[in-house]
Amino acid sequence: MTTWFLARYRGAEAQRLTVGQAEKLATASAPGQDGMSLVELIIYTSLAGVILTLVGGFLVTTLRAERELVSAVQTTNTTQVIVEAIRADVRNANQITVRGQDLLIVKTAGRNTDLTWTCQAWFFHDGSVYSKETATGTPLKAPNSSEIVSWTNHRILINEATVGFNGDEVELSLGVGSATSDRVDTTIKPQGTLEIGQTCFAG
Repeated sequence: MTTWFLARYRGAEAQRLTVGQAEKLATASAPGQDGMSLVELIIYTSLAGVILTLVGGFLVTTLRAERELVSAVQTTNTTQVIVEAIRADVRNANQITVRGQDLLIVKTAGRNTDLTWTCQAWFFHDGSVYSKETATGTPLKAPNSSEIVSWTNHRILINEATVGFNGDEVELSLGVGSATSDRVDTTIKPQGTLEIGQTCFAG
């Protein structure tokens, strides 16, 4: 009898051991399904941060370069428009007055299709280009701080501007943009004979 009970006890223990091992195996994760460890998470996060920083820096640099390019193109286009307008005014002028290397005044039919004579002034001041047109009976002069608001500001940055007249042709030199800017140097000769007088200049 005692032998029979011992055999039954040992069998039960063996069975419990087998069931415990089975439960342990059942609750164990299958290979390849373990979650990320803290170290792995830190590494992945750091790598993501580095990649985002590099991509963000590249995008910022690209956008800045694009803005600078657009600004340069706009400045170039505006400069061309201004220079062509001055050329038209001078070529079709019959009176030219230059004062102080920053003020050009002409009596011109330059941009008028009906050849109506007008007074046209170009003033290069404080890094900007200003212009004003009046009838020939209204002479012009360099504007002061209160008068300049009635002039057209052509919204272009210039770092240097000189205009001269040698009695035969107008010499114009513009430095556009920053200190390392492009320059525009041109000479413009009237197409017709110049009159002696300063109809458009208000001394």
